[in-house]
Amino acid sequence: MATVFLLSCVLLPVAGAIGMYWVPERIHKLYMSAVAGFTFFTTLGLYRLVEGGAEIAYRGFWGSPLGLHLEAESFGLLFAALSSFVWFAVTIFSTSYMDMETGKQRFYFFFLLTLAGTLGVTLSADLLTLLLFFELVSLAAYPLVVHKKTGPAYEAGNLYLYMAVAGGMALILGMALVYTDMGTLSLWSEGPGAGETGFLTYLGVGFMVIGFGVKAGMVPLHIWLPKAHPVAPTPASALLSGIMIKTGVFGIIRVINMVFAPDMEALYWGELEAVGLIITFLGVATMLLGVFMALLQENMKKMLACHSVSQIGYILMGIGAAAYLGPLGAVGLSGAIYHTINHALFKAALFLVAGAIYFQTRELNLYRLGGLWKVMPFTAVIGLLASFGIAGVPLFNGYISKTILHHAIVEAAEYENVRLLFTAERIFMLTGAGTACSFIKFYYLLFLRKPQRSYQKIRETRPMQLGMVVLAGAILLFGLGPNLVLERFIEPALDIFVLERHHVETHLLALNFFNLKDLGLVSLSLAGGFIIFFLGMRTGAFHLHLPSWMGGEYIGRRFGDIYRAGWNFASKGYYEGREELTEMRERIGSRGGVVLQSLDRKGGGWANFANLDFDLLLLIFLLLFFLVEYLVAG
Repeated sequence: MATVFLLSCVLLPVAGAIGMYWVPERIHKLYMSAVAGFTFFTTLGLYRLVEGGAEIAYRGFWGSPLGLHLEAESFGLLFAALSSFVWFAVTIFSTSYMDMETGKQRFYFFFLLTLAGTLGVTLSADLLTLLLFFELVSLAAYPLVVHKKTGPAYEAGNLYLYMAVAGGMALILGMALVYTDMGTLSLWSEGPGAGETGFLTYLGVGFMVIGFGVKAGMVPLHIWLPKAHPVAPTPASALLSGIMIKTGVFGIIRVINMVFAPDMEALYWGELEAVGLIITFLGVATMLLGVFMALLQENMKKMLACHSVSQIGYILMGIGAAAYLGPLGAVGLSGAIYHTINHALFKAALFLVAGAIYFQTRELNLYRLGGLWKVMPFTAVIGLLASFGIAGVPLFNGYISKTILHHAIVEAAEYENVRLLFTAERIFMLTGAGTACSFIKFYYLLFLRKPQRSYQKIRETRPMQLGMVVLAGAILLFGLGPNLVLERFIEPALDIFVLERHHVETHLLALNFFNLKDLGLVSLSLAGGFIIFFLGMRTGAFHLHLPSWMGGEYIGRRFGDIYRAGWNFASKGYYEGREELTEMRERIGSRGGVVLQSLDRKGGGWANFANLDFDLLLLIFLLLFFLVEYLVAG
């Protein structure tokens, strides 16, 4: 019975997607809400079963090592429950929003397939199963990006697809290398132990981090994300940013834990420390570049997309700090998990706010809007709560996870007094100020500034309000009850990791989030945000644009051009060379046949070698060669 719950988490959205083409159009809204709701409650039920001690797994009935292997455990189920919860809220919102779009059946079909792939990723028990569902997410999300069938939509969708395919190829190559070195693809395999990790494993993990990093939006692999979000329908944007990119984060955590985490008794953690430092600084670069890009955006959905890049940087920094500290990394890992949850909530809510505004005004440019609090008061309140969340205002969820992450990077810096990690902590604070500035600007331009145009009477729809208020309630819950969240959700998710239990209790569960030092630091960050906002608005700095040749997209295109030219050159040489070899083989074959025929004695006695296939002759030659080599060596 428990296995039915596990399979239902993946199969319900698939069945729902197929059923979209069978149910009458008049009940599509109710049908979609029911499918998303049943999926969420099924995932929640599975979570409760595992929480009660049940061990639930499924292996493909055909018994092949290549069969699907699913397993329910606390860490993956936390991601699954989060994904299905946000999907449910966004689905309710979409039942009103999609009235302005065409092709709703197609949209919802791929919308539910993407949910199935996302849940499959979180429930995978080996890398092969994870890869299959990960690629399902990549392919099913493409029609969501190009849904409007406009030129910019296809351009963004093609870039997304190229990046997704490249990431998938990197994942396959990385998996092959790790399997060659470790002999397993199971996510539950023990680490190789002291000094046993080979070069192939390092190389394989590097390729897999690249593959997962593409989906996560990690710098410099982020270039698809700011282009895909503005062109996709808002419900798709909310899920691409709030949930789908988290599959990349999930994959990175899984792979690093699988390969590099030795037993608690192991004395050698140096490999994990090196990996942790690399990921920490990838995270720092991602968070800083993302917030810098966001400050210069005029399109509100593109601005939110750039902040997704930045917030993924926070999460990567936490993962890196946790890996660097090894068994003492509970704070960093918990901060990364907590911020993953928080980002899914406030970023999805912010995209829904942007979608509600676009639904009523058909405008995405921040500088052409203003004064919306008068005509959209409910949306204004949700926008304020979500902005407080992402800016890290105390009593809201972002403050809690950012405080944990700040403690993590300070712990990592003080562990061996690494100066570069202290620099990372300063960049963390600077990014916090930039984030605060960005959402002061966001809220001011949309809701508080004098209106730039007149608005007709606006009536906010109930499904949109319900979808937004569900997410806003979770933002408040995860901000007001941090210790409850840590004990109820985060601590159980740490069970699969090799962590020092005493450190979890004394450094994580005993954290006081509302002490004067932490409140002072966030106040400093918020004050810095107001200062940057004031200077940026007065000087016009927010309207500056970098030259196109400095952009990641430009660089990516140039690399693509170089790759294409190299491939064309190599393939041309290959085909020309193959033709030459074919002609040479034919000449040798015809002349060799004449020579062999001359050896035949008329009347029999000699074998007719000319009648033997060339490949068979080659095989005979190789066998003779190996026989001679064996006799000589013996």
